[in-house]
Amino acid sequence: MKTLRLLTLLLLPLWGVNTTSFAQENSAPEWNLIKVKDGVQVYTQAVDGYDLKAFKGVVTVEASLENLYNVFLDVENMTGWMHTVTETRPLEKVSDTEFILYTTYNAPWPASDRDSVVKTAWEQDATSLELTNNIHALPDYMGKASGFVRMPYVKAYFKFVPISATQTTVIYEAHADPGGILPAWIVNMVALDTPLYTLINLKTILKKERKEGDFPFANYPALIASGI
Repeated sequence: MKTLRLLTLLLLPLWGVNTTSFAQENSAPEWNLIKVKDGVQVYTQAVDGYDLKAFKGVVTVEASLENLYNVFLDVENMTGWMHTVTETRPLEKVSDTEFILYTTYNAPWPASDRDSVVKTAWEQDATSLELTNNIHALPDYMGKASGFVRMPYVKAYFKFVPISATQTTVIYEAHADPGGILPAWIVNMVALDTPLYTLINLKTILKKERKEGDFPFANYPALIASGI
């Protein structure tokens, strides 16, 4: 079976919104720990000017930066671990590290299903080797699809923080507006499942698979060589 590969990541499963600095750095409200399950910590944060809260999920997995990166590039299998995602496909390759993606999401009844168009961009910190996939919405990139409500706002990222050559902490932060007419309290409640089950599913996938492939960034062993 042909596998589509692409520097992606994703697409925000649905309900939530914000990234490390979705709120102003120095004035941002504190993150509140809401839930811990299967090693995943889930936090929420109020965002100035929005009724919808930001969410953050944190988990440590047994995987290298390269392994994680290549799991994320396996677009064909994203629906198997990204919570509520029913389809992901590439629309445009902007550069070797930037892509535009189309994603659809299964919304809980009675809400309509959602879709999003996002631009994803990979970058790596030269000192810490932390690898980040930044994501933001491009709602007007293409016409609206029948049967879906287009998400007007998405800002998120996945960050891989290397602990050792085979262990990495994954941080998933997002702040998003699902669009349509949905009470904020319902969106905020449902949003908690997105980081929780996305990271639980990712952790499960990584126990079964060790994907290798192209990796245009520095891997953890470089820390040893540089004396860090």
